[in-house]
Amino acid sequence: MIGHEHSPLQLTSSNTHPAVEAFVKNAGLSFAIPYLYNGQPHDYVPDFLIRLKGEPRVHLILETKGYDPLAHVKAQATQRWVAAVNAEGQYGRWHYAVAYKPEEVRYHIEATVSRMREAGTAEAEIT
Repeated sequence: MIGHEHSPLQLTSSNTHPAVEAFVKNAGLSFAIPYLYNGQPHDYVPDFLIRLKGEPRVHLILETKGYDPLAHVKAQATQRWVAAVNAEGQYGRWHYAVAYKPEEVRYHIEATVSRMREAGTAEAEIT
């Protein structure tokens, strides 16, 4: 299980990832994704925001989790949010991933870079 005290780059197998331009722990930033559960509004605050190198701007919302009974509800809300923001297009491209183990963080960054390459948005020097 990943603890919330770690940064995503500390959780990767190396100290930095060449595709990462910047990252921040989403604490006190007021970045929240609204969702409804049992008819009541809630805010989901993902753990990390990662900005990847490339144009247009590409962001990865990264959740680090142990067990959460509402994980599927929060994931669905985030996927809807990502789809809406990407459709609008003004705020770059967004992706969402959940890492259950520290070694999964690098995989999610690399998977996002692969999606960027497929879409033609990755800088050539990202390896």
